Amino acid sequence: MAGPPHPPGRRPLYQNMAKRGRSAWDDLANMRNQFGVSRLYPMIYAARDARGQEWVNQATLGLRMALNYLIDRPKIPHYDSARGNILTLTRRAVYHKADLRPVRTGQEP
Repeated sequence: MAGPPHPPGRRPLYQNMAKRGRSAWDDLANMRNQFGVSRLYPMIYAARDARGQEWVNQATLGLRMALNYLIDRPKIPHYDSARGNILTLTRRAVYHKADLRPVRTGQEP
């Protein structure tokens, strides 16, 4: 499965995968074939804050994350370019329930 190239020097994970003759797109194709997963994207469904408090409500966690990003905005380098990713993660945490059921491999009876 071909995908857009990743900028050299900016993505160490992709560089290490390329050294082994693999790509993120190959891994995605393998997961789709092996598990029947149609779409993969990062999802935050639980967290533990600096005081040790556990947060398990996705919507609350998403809103808390967004608030923390706004508060820490001056400390985040290149915030304006990261804003879209921050908003996407927050939106997913608030509106999309994580499906934490075990993934079926097609090998079960």
